[in-house]
Amino acid sequence: MGCQIKRMTKSQKAVAIAKDVISRIKLKKLKVNQKGYFNPLNLFSLDQGIPLQSQVEFLESKCEVCALGGMLLSYTRLFNNVESVPDIWQYNFDFITNKLCGIFPIKTLVIIEGVFENSLVNSEECFSPSNARQIEERVIRYRGKILSRYKFTKYNKKEIQKVILLAICRNIVRNKGKFILPK
Repeated sequence: MGCQIKRMTKSQKAVAIAKDVISRIKLKKLKVNQKGYFNPLNLFSLDQGIPLQSQVEFLESKCEVCALGGMLLSYTRLFNNVESVPDIWQYNFDFITNKLCGIFPIKTLVIIEGVFENSLVNSEECFSPSNARQIEERVIRYRGKILSRYKFTKYNKKEIQKVILLAICRNIVRNKGKFILPK
């Protein structure tokens, strides 16, 4: 398997990450939540000297993650290319995008997070203000389109967030490793 991973293209790795996130959600292993890449639930540090890959399931049980946080956990599980850091709060936007930008362009990561959070954040480096406004409008329309396909019997924020992350990952799989924001 190790040799197969090394020969994977960026697109194949993106699809593998998206499929892993979908699987973890369906297995009810991934706790999805907005407003934080990793929200520790009674967890403030990780064991140092132990590869992060061996701590992924522990992290899933102790943290809530956003779209990029979930993708980082899958990236770590699949490719073992993330070091442990002493303070869990160091797993922030810059850390996560630094790891994932070898597979996804930074603009794509910003848009994915925008769809998940329902607003374009961290966009200053990627887009001009006018372009950011246009993209944010598309992000909000796309999110609305995703949610219009589901009939929620009651407002359940966690279920809505799972639906959004599943749609993002299915978009990546359907488009062979690229996230495509509809016009």
